[in-house]
This record gives sequence, structure tokens and C-alpha cells, in this order.
Amino acid sequence: MKQITNTRIESIKVFLEDIRTRDKNDWYTKIILDAGILEYYQEKLRKEYIKLGLHPYPLEYLQSRKVV
Repeated sequence: MKQITNTRIESIKVFLEDIRTRDKNDWYTKIILDAGILEYYQEKLRKEYIKLGLHPYPLEYLQSRKVV
């Protein structure tokens, strides 16, 4: 099984990019846009960048976690 390394920031960015590239008329995309999920994750991404900026050792915060 292949191991994938990722950080919270990368995960959120991938999710947001996937939603932006989906067909806007798709039922799944409509639910996400109508429910405010997109805005929620945009705010979550901003908070993660703020956490990174305030962390005394930002490289330690960015260390990848293993996802199996």
C-alpha cells in the first residue's frame, strides 16, 4: 500500500481546488455551495495559515503526517 504524506493546509487546498474545478451544475457542487461548506473551508484555510505564521517553529508544524 502506498503511503501518502500530507498536511492540513495541503488537504484543504486540494479540496477547494477540486470544488472549483467541478461542474457548477453538478448536484454535489450545488449542495456544497448552498450549504456554505466552501466558505467554511476557505476560513479554515486562513486560520491554518495564521497558525503557521504564529507557530514558534513553523517547519515543525509543517512536518507531514502519514496517511495510509
